[in-house]
Amino acid sequence: RRTIGIYPLLPDGTCWFIATELAGAGWRPRAAALLAACREARVDVAIEKVSTGAGARAWIFFDKPAVASRARALAFRLIDAARRHGLSDPDSVRVYPDLDAPSDVELGSAIALPLDRDPVSEEQSSFVDDRFQPFPDQWSILGSFRRFSIDELDPSTPGPPGDATPSGPGTGSGFPGSGHRPTSPAGGARIQRSNVLLIDATNITGITRAELSRLATIFTP
Repeated sequence: RRTIGIYPLLPDGTCWFIATELAGAGWRPRAAALLAACREARVDVAIEKVSTGAGARAWIFFDKPAVASRARALAFRLIDAARRHGLSDPDSVRVYPDLDAPSDVELGSAIALPLDRDPVSEEQSSFVDDRFQPFPDQWSILGSFRRFSIDELDPSTPGPPGDATPSGPGTGSGFPGSGHRPTSPAGGARIQRSNVLLIDATNITGITRAELSRLATIFTP
């Protein structure tokens, strides 16, 4: 009768899955756009209707522990791609793990696991099909999702300190079968400096926003 949660980010800076959360009104067309982007990129994704019934999560499971920064880069690329399929308000999509790497005192946010018994009885906290209807056998469908190979993650995304994986220009985009890397639109971004740094994110991709957020994060004990 207890809701079980987990910290997606492990102390070594890896994760077994990446989850993107779309909450609030209008989540169905937004989830459909993300699902379309995942299928276009040939990434197997499990869509969960959250326990409140007012949102969805898209789960991507890895075959081995993946470097969190590279897993998050994949998520942001999928979010960017979903904009072409009609995803609105991409900045409000929450990604778990929500940190690229742990600090001495921080593993980021925990996430509630699917298949919580009481909400499941009300067809929530359940994996759903394209019409957002729960699958009849939740455990069988969970076992049928293909795990994403960590070998298909973009090796040019920096890993945690001490990571021995080569980093460089590369050709991967984080999508299997892709031979190009997405770039931010030409023209750059407007930055205003005062007592704070204000960055106009209108023309900045999700990947760049994530990197700026990472650079701006200061961990304190």
